[in-house]
Amino acid sequence: MTLVTSLADNGPGSLRAALAAAPNGDTITFAPNLANQTIRLTSGQLLVDRDIIIDGANAPGLVISGNESSRVFYVSKQGGSATFRNLTVADGRTRGATNVSTSGAGIGTDIRVNLTIDNVTFRNNEAENFSGGAVSLEFQGKGTITNSRFDNNRASQKNSGSIVEFGAGAVQSWAETTLVVRNSEFTNNKGTNGGAIGTIQTELLVENSRFVGNDSSKGGAAFWGQGGAIYADAASKFGDGVGGQMIIRSSYFSANRAAAQGGALSLYPYRPDKALIENSIIIDNTVVADPGGNGLGGGVRLAVGDAIIRNSTIANNNAETQGGGVWIAEDASVQIINTTIGNNKAVNPDPLRGIGGGIFFANNQANKLINVTLANNTASGFGGGIFKNNASSVEVTNSLFVNNRAGNSFSESFQTNRTLTDGGNNLQFPASLPGGKDPQITGSAIVADPKLGPLQDIGGGQLGYLLQAGSPAINAGKAVAGVTTDQRSLPRDGAIDIGSTEFGVGGGGTTPPPAGQFTSGNDDLNLTDNADSADALAGNDRVVALSGSDNVFGNAGDDSLFGNAGDDTLLGGDGADFLFGGRDRDRLFGNLGNDQIFGNIGDDELYGGRDADSLFGGQNNDSLFGNIGADLLSGDLGDDSLFGGQDNDTLVGGDGADLLSGDLGNDLLTGGAGADRFIIGSGKGTETITDYQDGTDRILLAAPLAFGGLSFATVSGGAEIRFGSEVLAFVQGVSPAVFDPADFGTI
Repeated sequence: MTLVTSLADNGPGSLRAALAAAPNGDTITFAPNLANQTIRLTSGQLLVDRDIIIDGANAPGLVISGNESSRVFYVSKQGGSATFRNLTVADGRTRGATNVSTSGAGIGTDIRVNLTIDNVTFRNNEAENFSGGAVSLEFQGKGTITNSRFDNNRASQKNSGSIVEFGAGAVQSWAETTLVVRNSEFTNNKGTNGGAIGTIQTELLVENSRFVGNDSSKGGAAFWGQGGAIYADAASKFGDGVGGQMIIRSSYFSANRAAAQGGALSLYPYRPDKALIENSIIIDNTVVADPGGNGLGGGVRLAVGDAIIRNSTIANNNAETQGGGVWIAEDASVQIINTTIGNNKAVNPDPLRGIGGGIFFANNQANKLINVTLANNTASGFGGGIFKNNASSVEVTNSLFVNNRAGNSFSESFQTNRTLTDGGNNLQFPASLPGGKDPQITGSAIVADPKLGPLQDIGGGQLGYLLQAGSPAINAGKAVAGVTTDQRSLPRDGAIDIGSTEFGVGGGGTTPPPAGQFTSGNDDLNLTDNADSADALAGNDRVVALSGSDNVFGNAGDDSLFGNAGDDTLLGGDGADFLFGGRDRDRLFGNLGNDQIFGNIGDDELYGGRDADSLFGGQNNDSLFGNIGADLLSGDLGDDSLFGGQDNDTLVGGDGADLLSGDLGNDLLTGGAGADRFIIGSGKGTETITDYQDGTDRILLAAPLAFGGLSFATVSGGAEIRFGSEVLAFVQGVSPAVFDPADFGTI
């Protein structure tokens, strides 16, 4: 074992000296007095040329920094192994030649390296000319990433020439490699193909991980900005005859953004490769149009191979042209099972170009939907629920099509643009319009109100729509081989229901205790239609209010609180809580713990409280307050006001004229569509504004700032707004020349 005792870049006791002296197979550790300090590299990258373990467990908070001048680590031993544990790798840079030698600004590797990363934070690393802002895995390498965090890493591909398919913001893996990612978090990373992860000919497993606020919308030289979170092209060597797998399991994707294809995921499993998305939530992602005018697959883009989506939620995603939730193309053959596809939108300023609000089938193969709930999706043109071309076949079984809408002026294609292949036992609501231009989903479909609840936490780590008592979908399905559970992995009873969830199994129809009665354990209560007040005790409680203006208090434990109709007040209390306002004007308070707070419909107020919270406004004009902790605030639709509070927050305005104030900390501000206003001030930290639109957006100066006291500077990637020596804001993608007094106001 070799001990590092110095923060110096080189010399006795330094990490560089330890790497040079350590025998093959050694473990390098750090003295405890180096905790919460930084080793800054001043003489280039650290070379790892033998099998090694680097473990910072004895010095928690230790940062190894490339000092914004060099890559941090390079693993040069072909066929070797390297393990990194319990560290922060920050401020790495690669510049110069545009090839694999400039990929992986945090950790780069040679070929056939076995790379293990555990409990490592990667932040502010950038591969300026190529790919893998944080990590790059090369030919026949094997990567395992667990319990790690990737924040604000970048790859630009700006001088890539003919090498066009790279540009992963955080992790790049290519050419007969294997990549496993578990229990990790990717936030605010930016790339050109794969805002967080990009893989080529890589067997991929992503499990129990979170992807929030990643962005590939800048695009590359030819592949325009695919996969806001993940871009995966082939899971095996072409022509090997064996194939590989792309598996996305038990993961969460929100507020990711792409241009062209796949707001969250863009997957190409070439046969015999296979892709699987299961037990995952894909919500509030966006794909905007590329220079060719295509914005395809607000949540997911699937192509060229066999894929399954099951036990998942695809909701509140937006595509600028086609496939608000999912876009399926080329030779893809897709099965969607036990999945909710709801509240997605394909909306374009040209109303006839927004097509396929829920799913767009542009492929030429057979597809199946089994126990799918497709509800409340919108297309500005045609196919509010589904739009399919002539070449594709779509068979639907045990599925609900509810309140999908199309905005064309011809009263055409609300649920679907073509009658689908009838697998039996489907339900549609409302009925198709007369005249033959609004097809019924299948000839034998039941037409009746299914009595769906709102989009909500349905248990099992999923969001969905629960059937209410008296729904005609209850016991109206049929047995399907291999489908024995519902979206929550709960058993389907002998008489199967239509849709993704089974009534009366694990919630959504079970008989609750009387309203207002709680124990100190884990309670499940439905309130009444009156204006109720419920105060839960300790335990992980689930409280569902009905109509009426309700007051619900979760107190201790990881609680799920649902306001539904009425002007409700929900207070999470201690623990990691899930709060869902529902309809009307609600006030939601997370308080302590890492909370998820959804306003949904109405002019809502959302307060994160302490710790790292995620706030989603939903529809209408909402006010979001992060307060203490590194929070994510997403306004979504409407003219929203977002206030980050303390610490380093991520604010995403969404559609509408939004007001964004990061407050204290170094915050990331994305206005989204609409005329947005960004507040900056002195002594509050440096704000990064990602999408400032000159002539549309404005920057508001907090007193005592005034335009005359500002200065502007050109820096890599944009412009800085300064007050004396203080950097108030970094504005991406603009030059100082765009700013004039008309762009600023005061508050």
